[in-house]
Amino acid sequence: MLLSMSRKSVIFVDAGFLLATGGLRVTGNSLRSAFSVQYKSLVDGIQGFVSERDSRDLLRMYWYDAAKDGLFSDEHKRIGLLPGVKVRLGRMSYNGEQKGVDLKLGLDLVGVARNRSADVAYLLSGDDDLAEAVEAAQDLGMKVVLLGIENQGHRLGVTAVAEHLALQVDDIATLPQSLLDGCFAKTAPLTAWATMEPGEAVAHAAAARSDADAGAIAASAADSAAVGASAVGASADGAAAAKTEPTFAAAPDPGRVSASGHRPVPGPGVFPSLAPALGAGAAAAAAGTTAEAAGGTARGGSGAGAAASVEGSGSSQDSNLQRAAGPAVPPASPPFAPRPGTSGRPIPTPGPRRVQQDGRPVPAAGVVRREPVYSTETGGPSAQSPWFDLVESAEAVAVSLADNWHGSVTQRELNELLAERPLLPPTIDRVLIKDCAAKIGEAKTDLQDIRKAIRAAFWRRLDELV
Repeated sequence: MLLSMSRKSVIFVDAGFLLATGGLRVTGNSLRSAFSVQYKSLVDGIQGFVSERDSRDLLRMYWYDAAKDGLFSDEHKRIGLLPGVKVRLGRMSYNGEQKGVDLKLGLDLVGVARNRSADVAYLLSGDDDLAEAVEAAQDLGMKVVLLGIENQGHRLGVTAVAEHLALQVDDIATLPQSLLDGCFAKTAPLTAWATMEPGEAVAHAAAARSDADAGAIAASAADSAAVGASAVGASADGAAAAKTEPTFAAAPDPGRVSASGHRPVPGPGVFPSLAPALGAGAAAAAAGTTAEAAGGTARGGSGAGAAASVEGSGSSQDSNLQRAAGPAVPPASPPFAPRPGTSGRPIPTPGPRRVQQDGRPVPAAGVVRREPVYSTETGGPSAQSPWFDLVESAEAVAVSLADNWHGSVTQRELNELLAERPLLPPTIDRVLIKDCAAKIGEAKTDLQDIRKAIRAAFWRRLDELV
């Protein structure tokens, strides 16, 4: 005996399609970590839309998604606990592709029609693979209505729906875009501390403390340098008084504590002053960077007195001078230097090249400036090729994905991605190609030049963010 068809409706939701469409609208890409969803409001909105359109009682809503090993995540558990919702999970492959989801949906659609549990099915999906299951359910007496996201700019009036699937269903009903706008929100970028693992956060705090200590040590070194400069000045005065014994700069008192709370550390520029052998100017040169800190006082004493002091010094003073002053600096090369092995004729050395400043406006972050193609007839720039517009549209998808991905991952995940460069993880590469296909079409996205361009744009933008 053939049972009569129950006057009930049933809703089949392809969660991958729905979430990708909402994510593209809110964030510009379908990366799930880039947006958050209010699932209760979303489910209530879809059920309310169907109830307003159809007076039949709702059998239930089937929610199809994929998870690792087909196991329920916390998110799926929250959805499954909503009244009138049954979650059906497929598997997630290593590269982020859903496995078994379309098959489960198709089997359930045909099974409900065969059991005559409902006479109208509302299908929220855009996958062409479901066309055969729709036809089978229709042959069993079920009416199938396609639920799509409103898009007035598309010739079908809905977003991302395969034309073959749209031709097989009995009717198309469009969900308002306001439903997605109220249920989807862009995920706030994580702060530097929030993106770190617990161990990394502790290491970062320790590094911050080390930086603070280094700053205090640098301040103490500056104090020591000032002490050395004072010693150089004293050496200059001693040279004028013709002292016979060399004097040494006083080392900082190890018991003294500076205002920063740290003990002073002797700086690298403190040298013994060689008053009998050097004038004030030569002593300043021996002091190195410490003499530069002393200012014009050390420089003002150089001259004939320094030369006379050096001539009157013995071998011991010469050796002290060489140890203090360090290795000799070779003289600067003349602008016209003879080539080795030639007659000595000077050969001009090219000077610095003058680079004309680019006065054009700076392009947006992550977007490569496209140079115009010049015409051979007029010499001026010709009309920009449509290929440039196509590449720029594809690169804009990659820039958006890089921004959202970088703002939703931990430091460890970022380091793992950079370690595999230039290879992109299959999950990111899949989202990149999928979103690009949604914007410029699948046929154009299959071009290798387009795929290379979007991957390169992703890395360029990530470099800017890092």
